[in-house]
Amino acid sequence: MQRPKSIAVLARDLPGRRDFTDWTYRGVLTGDDETFVVTEEADGSQRLLRDPEARARDTFTWGYGGTGPHTLAEVLVTDVLAGYARCPACMGAAPCGAGVAHCRSCGDAGRREGTEQVARTLVRTLISQIPQHCCWVLTRRAILTHITEQATPAGKGSPLTGPTTQPGHRASD
Repeated sequence: MQRPKSIAVLARDLPGRRDFTDWTYRGVLTGDDETFVVTEEADGSQRLLRDPEARARDTFTWGYGGTGPHTLAEVLVTDVLAGYARCPACMGAAPCGAGVAHCRSCGDAGRREGTEQVARTLVRTLISQIPQHCCWVLTRRAILTHITEQATPAGKGSPLTGPTTQPGHRASD
């Protein structure tokens, strides 16, 4: 049996796939100090990035290493990997098992092994580095590249293409 690919290998390989689609994430800070992340798809349509409880406003924050940045990192890892974020053994269904069905591969989390570690690394090396009072822009490809670079000893650099406003300014200014 072939061992499932690690997240770092997936992050390296996904952009080279013929069916790969890039999209853009925009971290928005409103004049009321609310934060949210808008995802712009390749076709120009937009969607709000949401946490597992379907919340989109004030759930995600950046510029430090607290709960909001960790939630953002976990959701970004899941979103950039798309269907590949699910546990390859149970296909993400273990949390729906109601204690009857169990998955040894993911410990009933439904996520691919290593997801939490990659999210912690994203907080430390990327999300905490974004200025707290700025809007920002990242692409799916840039985040995957960052994950790949952080998984290798020579990993350097950042895919951050923003901030899109100056520190201390908000999107509504």
